[in-house]
Amino acid sequence: MKKRINLIFVVEASKQSQSDYYYLRRLMSEVYYLDSFRPEVIFANGKGNLSKQDKIIERKIKDLPGESKVIIVADVDKYNNSAFLLNDGLTEYCEKKGYDLVWMNYTIEDVFLGETVEYKVKKQKALRFISQTKIIIDENKLKKLVPKTERHSSNIVYILDRYLIRRKKS
Repeated sequence: MKKRINLIFVVEASKQSQSDYYYLRRLMSEVYYLDSFRPEVIFANGKGNLSKQDKIIERKIKDLPGESKVIIVADVDKYNNSAFLLNDGLTEYCEKKGYDLVWMNYTIEDVFLGETVEYKVKKQKALRFISQTKIIIDENKLKKLVPKTERHSSNIVYILDRYLIRRKKS
C-alpha cells in the first residue's frame, strides 16, 4: 500500500488562469484515489519560469508534513530552435534537481481536448472540460515514456502511477 504523499505541481499557467491545474485535477479525480495524496500547485506564469521556482518549492517542501515529490508540467510546444533549447534546459534542470518532468505534446489542451486553444480562451475551455459530467480519458495516450514524439500524448499517468493509488475501473 502506498503511503500518503505530497505532490507539488509546477505548471505553466498563471495564478489568475489556473487552466493547467484544472486539467490535472480532473484527471487525478477520475483515475486516482484523492485521499492517497495532497496536491499543491505552483503557478509559474510561463514555460520560461518553470525552472525559476526554487525558493517557493523549497518552502513548500519544508512546510508540508511527510514526503514531497515535485512534478514539473510543461508543454512540448511546436518545435523550433528556441523551444528545443528551452525544453532541453528544462530536462537538465529536472534531472539535476531530481524532479519528475511531465510533457504535454504539443500543449495540455492538445492532450485533453485534442485541439490547440488560443491563449485568451484557455481558462474558459478548461472550466468547460472540468464541468462535464463524463470525460473520456485515453490512458494509452497519457502513459507514453517519450511523449515528445507523438502529438496529443503525455507521460502524466506514467509519472502519477509511481506515487498514487488508482481507482478500480467500473
